Order: sequence, then structure tokens, then C-alpha cells
Amino acid sequence: MALGLGTLILVGSAAPTRRLRVYYAACALVLLLASEVGAPLPVRSTDSNGEWMGDYLTYIEDREHFENYFGYESIPFPHHLTTRVIRVIDDALGATDGTPALAFRWLSGLAGAVYVAELVGIATLMRWSPTAMRYLPLCVAAPVTLLFFGYR
Repeated sequence: MALGLGTLILVGSAAPTRRLRVYYAACALVLLLASEVGAPLPVRSTDSNGEWMGDYLTYIEDREHFENYFGYESIPFPHHLTTRVIRVIDDALGATDGTPALAFRWLSGLAGAVYVAELVGIATLMRWSPTAMRYLPLCVAAPVTLLFFGYR
């Protein structure tokens, strides 16, 4: 998905006018955001998608597990920033048994939206030049983009 959308932006870099380049990028970035919602990464490992190495299912197993990992008493060093953000999102969603999984989903969606906003900002600063349009596909196709399809 990200590779295809990056290719669309790259094709748009050859457009003769700024307006056309903006349209190419806007289409690709809107599709990227839509695909983050419509095509999230699977939650559980299967024979077709391989093994997951994350602790996501442990974190959201129940409210007690979530509180142990993301509670207010301690902040684990490996994910000290994420702990605070996840907790704020969870609290905003009502801090019920079902909100930990939703908080992770919101985190990945917000990260994706911020990433796209940054790309638009960079392209705008560069006046949607062909150079900017060749830079955007690298960012869209980068492996980090996959995180926005479901940070788990």
C-alpha cells in the first residue's frame, strides 16, 4: 500500500504545474490515511502473517494488565513517552475494559495524521517543487510508515 502510494507521488513529481503536483500528493496522502483505518495490520499471528514479537496482546489482555504496564505508579524506560500518551488517550476514552485496545488504535492513527501533516508542511515550505515531490515518496514508502497501520 505505502509503496504504491509513494509511486503515485513520484509519478506526480513529473507533473508540469504545482497544482497538479499538489493533486497527486493530496490523493496519495488521503488514501494513505484512509488505508490506515481501512487496512490495519492483523492483531494476532497466523500461518499467513507469521509471528508477532510485540507484547500488545499482553498489554490489552484486561484492565489489570494495562494498568500494570501503563499505570501512573511507574513509567517503564523502554517506552516512557508512549506510556504517557497511551494513558492520556485511555483516560479520554473513559478508561474502561475496552479502551486499552482503542487507545493503541488512536495512537497509531494520531501518529499517522501527524506524519502526513509534517509531509504536507515540508512540501508546502518547498512550494510543492519537483524536488519535494521526489522526497515525499521516500517518506511514504519508508518502513516506519507501517507503524501507522496499527502500532501493536
